[in-house]
Amino acid sequence: MKSLNKGYLLILGAFFAGTIFYLLVEYSFKNFNLLPANAVFWGSIGAIIASSPFFIFNSKYRNSINKTVLYDRKLLILVATLTSVGLVLSFLAISESNSGVIALLFESKLLWAFLLGIFFLNEKISMKEAFLAITSVFGFFLICSIEGEITKIAIVAALSSNFLYALQSFFIKKHGREMDTIAFSFLRGIIIIIFIGVYLVISGKFATIPLVAFGVLTVAQICGLLLHKMLFFQAHKYLELSKLSIFLLLQPVLVLFAGFMFFSHPLSSQKIIGAFLILGSLALFCKEQTKIKSHIK
Repeated sequence: MKSLNKGYLLILGAFFAGTIFYLLVEYSFKNFNLLPANAVFWGSIGAIIASSPFFIFNSKYRNSINKTVLYDRKLLILVATLTSVGLVLSFLAISESNSGVIALLFESKLLWAFLLGIFFLNEKISMKEAFLAITSVFGFFLICSIEGEITKIAIVAALSSNFLYALQSFFIKKHGREMDTIAFSFLRGIIIIIFIGVYLVISGKFATIPLVAFGVLTVAQICGLLLHKMLFFQAHKYLELSKLSIFLLLQPVLVLFAGFMFFSHPLSSQKIIGAFLILGSLALFCKEQTKIKSHIK
């Protein structure tokens, strides 16, 4: 299989895994009284327990874990730290709003990544790119101003979470080209459990959750913490970051319609226009960046 096609298949898998994650997390908060940090903690434990046999009984992946700890431990700790805070903030955002709206706000990571490139990699910005970025910001404003569907806490949590995820992508793209993405994702999950568990104990917020909630969050985190991130990390090896970003812009569309079907989320004209401005301008924005890079090469 050509590397380009393999990259597209990997990102398609990440696309569906991420959508399932959004829907199951929203279902959990709608049906159980959960704190975001506890939801992340127990869901992550379930995901790691479920995936552990895959690593324990496979010598190839046991060796990969050892190599990852040996050669990528600094990047692993850095990414796990960013993901721990980002996950709690993303769960908080979904608990304060709904999956469709938050999925759209999560696309702000493209703008964060672009700003990181300008400030830390001295990337240039064209007038067309600036116009498209401003257009997407107007779309974000429309989504943030939808009455009754999103709170200020959700907005701040979603935007902050995506800044951390943009940092994560930035560091993985820069330093993680040769890493084993499967072992990396597994170890990252273990470190997240340790970090968030310590926080819950110290803050006095540690609590058990219903068994059904544990099951739902386990599946959510298998899809989000492991499958989505693992496939996304792996796709970095075959596709440019701009192409990855364009493809993932389809995910909020599916989450919006799935939320409408399963949770009866309203599809107002303001939401549709905001989604069109965000996704359309960001798709063109990524395409423009691809053209610029191809000219530079």
